[in-house]
Amino acid sequence: RREAMPRVAMRAAVGAVVAMAVAASDAEAITENQMLYLEAWRAVDKAYVDKTFNGVNWFKLRETGLKNDDLDDRETTYEVIRAMLAKLDDPFTRFLEPEKYSSVTEQTMKADVSGVGIEMGFDDDKKIIVVAPTPGGPASEAGVKAKDLIYAVDGAPTVDKSLYEVAEELQGPQGSKVTLSVDRGGKQSDIVVQRKRYTVVPVTSTTCDVGENKKIGYVKLSAFNQVSGAKTKEALKALKAEGVNSYVLDLRNNV
Repeated sequence: RREAMPRVAMRAAVGAVVAMAVAASDAEAITENQMLYLEAWRAVDKAYVDKTFNGVNWFKLRETGLKNDDLDDRETTYEVIRAMLAKLDDPFTRFLEPEKYSSVTEQTMKADVSGVGIEMGFDDDKKIIVVAPTPGGPASEAGVKAKDLIYAVDGAPTVDKSLYEVAEELQGPQGSKVTLSVDRGGKQSDIVVQRKRYTVVPVTSTTCDVGENKKIGYVKLSAFNQVSGAKTKEALKALKAEGVNSYVLDLRNNV
């Protein structure tokens, strides 16, 4: 009986080792594409503001995606991730492939770009809308106006596209032309814009008097690029010199 105790302990230890080996084997069985899917799922789970996830059972969606969807190749995995994000019904939450993300990041970080000069956003129906054309920019000179709905670029519909994707279509070589199909108050028309190189000044500022010797400094940051930090500091310094009491930093429609 005294010898039975060590034997039981040994069997338990062996069982634990086997269990650990099985667990390790299961972990190793997760493919690279499954890990990519999980990474996308976790990014939304951690950072998404609406914790109801548009009424979607987010945890169940993770399990369903891993069990039922075909994640054998990278392109199919991308499609599954897009389908997962589509359930949020949020135009600002989109998946970009690594190559497209690198291209978009490179373009948006440049202060000197070749394009049409438009600040865009989404209206209540999730259509691409012109927030404001850049003053003196190509689009403004061609007749594009604020609140114009852009429903196609060179004949390609903008529906279901992200702001990044549409912005990429609008950019191109200096001197080349692009056709914007716009809807203005229910009237549709095509506006041809000739791209040119211009400098994106991402910061504007002003002061607002609110009475009783109080001033509010307003800073609009419309884009992140190479000069955004320096221009924001300049604006804040200038507003401070004007004696403002508080500040408002406007990041709406920031690209």
